[in-house]
Order: sequence, then structure tokens, then C-alpha cells
Amino acid sequence: MDNQHARRETNSASSGAPPNKRSKFEGYHHGGGGGQNLDHFLERGDSKLPPNSVLLITIINVQYPINVEIIYKVCSMAGGVRKIVCFERNNRTQAMVEFDTLESADKARSSLHGCDIYDNCCTMKVEYSKVPSLNVKENGPMSWDFTDRAKEPADRRPVILNRPAVGGNEMMGG
Repeated sequence: MDNQHARRETNSASSGAPPNKRSKFEGYHHGGGGGQNLDHFLERGDSKLPPNSVLLITIINVQYPINVEIIYKVCSMAGGVRKIVCFERNNRTQAMVEFDTLESADKARSSLHGCDIYDNCCTMKVEYSKVPSLNVKENGPMSWDFTDRAKEPADRRPVILNRPAVGGNEMMGG
């Protein structure tokens, strides 16, 4: 079993593992776009753009909601994320992610391109963006500026752990 195939079978976004890398030989046809071939979709159009710290991520075969939280989980594995903006354009789910360094953006571009966020869906095409930086107007489910602490409430205490997924009111040993 090759490395890509093994990675594909064992990874998922919910486990915190890297997204699944699709094999280039796997046949895939996008249901809503008239039978678009995956290899054609994954052809990058950024060869004439200079590398920068902002990436454009286009996602096809979306079966689950894509928002800042999901994109952050996926992209932060490659390096520090400064800003994220998620949006729909031409019936496609897209996200723009600004990384803290060009090296982090380049690592994300090479490691996430062609990966599935979830098993057999939400395939990512990762390219350099034309814009040099992102402008986030407000923090919310579809956009977030991780560098702007002024947008957080002044009286907010630091949080160490997120709320437990199940239960939460049980006492230890009880």
C-alpha cells in the first residue's frame, strides 16, 4: 500500500490529522458542474503569480459546511494563520487564508493541494492569491482576524480548554 493511499484511509478532519490526499489516478466527477474531471480542477492557475503569504483555496464536492473553524483546523497544521475569509463565488466554496510567513503559505500550498477535508469530499485546490493581504471587517463564522485582539471583549478571560463535547456537568469520580 503506498503512502498516499495509507494516508487517505486513516485521516479525517475530526481526528485532527491532516486532510486526505487524493490519488491522481482516482476518477472523480463533480456532480453539479457537468462532469468536471478532478485532474482538470486541480490544475493550478497561479504559475504567473509571485508567491505570497495569502492563499486561495477552492473546494469542490462540498458535503459539509465550510467555515473559519474548519479552514483554521486544516491550515494551521502548515503554520501560523493570521486571517481567514470564507465565501461563495460562482457556485464554488472558497476561502482566502493569510499566513504569518511565506514559508508557511508555501508549505500549506504544497501539502494541502488535492487533499480532501473529509473522506471522499471537500477536495481542495490551493493556489497563491492575487491579493497581498486580507482585510477582515468583522470576526464571525465566515471571516476572522486572529491578529486583532481589539475585536475581542476587553473583559474576556483566557480560555484553556473548549467546552466538553458530551456531558460536562459530571464531577470526576462521581
